[in-house]
Amino acid sequence: MKKHTLWLTSLSLTLVLILGFGGSALAEYPVGPVKLVVAFRAGGSLDTTFRVLAKVLGKELGQPVVVSNRAGAGGAVGAGHLKMAKPDGYTLGANASLAFTLSTNLGKTNYTIHDFEYIGSIAQTQPAFVVTPKKGWKTWQDLVRAGLKKGHLTYASQTPWDKMATKLISAKEGFSLDAMPTKGGGEMIPALLGGHVDFAWSGGIHYKYVKSGKMIVLAACTSQHLEAFPDVPTLRELGYDIAMDVPFLVAAPKGLPPQVKKRLEEALHKAFKSQDVQTLLKERLHMPPVFQDSEQLTKRLIASYEAYKKLLKK
Repeated sequence: MKKHTLWLTSLSLTLVLILGFGGSALAEYPVGPVKLVVAFRAGGSLDTTFRVLAKVLGKELGQPVVVSNRAGAGGAVGAGHLKMAKPDGYTLGANASLAFTLSTNLGKTNYTIHDFEYIGSIAQTQPAFVVTPKKGWKTWQDLVRAGLKKGHLTYASQTPWDKMATKLISAKEGFSLDAMPTKGGGEMIPALLGGHVDFAWSGGIHYKYVKSGKMIVLAACTSQHLEAFPDVPTLRELGYDIAMDVPFLVAAPKGLPPQVKKRLEEALHKAFKSQDVQTLLKERLHMPPVFQDSEQLTKRLIASYEAYKKLLKK
């Protein structure tokens, strides 16, 4: 009887210690560096944004946030890599929402929209079609006239979305638009400025090049006018029924402990409100800083996923 009582007492103490240390470990997260997988090439608007945010986020978490790039397929390579990581909060992903809402609808990914925890979003992209002054085009109509005369044009592509948009444009206008794939703004810029393509799709890195006179914005891909270039017409205003409203976001593999997810969401929100991040978005990239928490972002992504599904069926 005495041995049985001692055994139960020992077991109880062991459980208390295990649970106590387990709860403490979760409460103290993180206890080491956090890896942030950026799904586009270094030098583009998404990479630039999250490198600045990573420094501030590291201060909020009390541990360094180390950036690594896994570029390709419009963010799908980075998302696929993130899915395979352990859901412990030590590997996060920085991406654009299309990797989860559109790429998954195209059936070419090794993941689904439900394979992730969405921590929050920090900015609205300002995508556009841009060209260099060397082409002599000042408006979208100039591009169309050149395309009709030549029969085809080439452009620097970054996402499945811009390929879908150019297919709609080609069908309406009667000439082909041939995509040259790039792994982000870091590859798009030299392709366009070097004259390797006729024009390019840009996720937002174009602002400083337009201001310096090296690029011209021909069409906004957003549903509303671009914040920095409000006089540029949207694709819808030009007669194409398509728009791209995409946030930059932070995600994690499915199965993240609730305490860790909450800690990350709170830290991300604080980092978003920092002067460094706000200055970058407002004054350097001219992207609207918009924060959505996990619940808001998840609902938005599911709604976008369903909308793209319907569009692709058409």
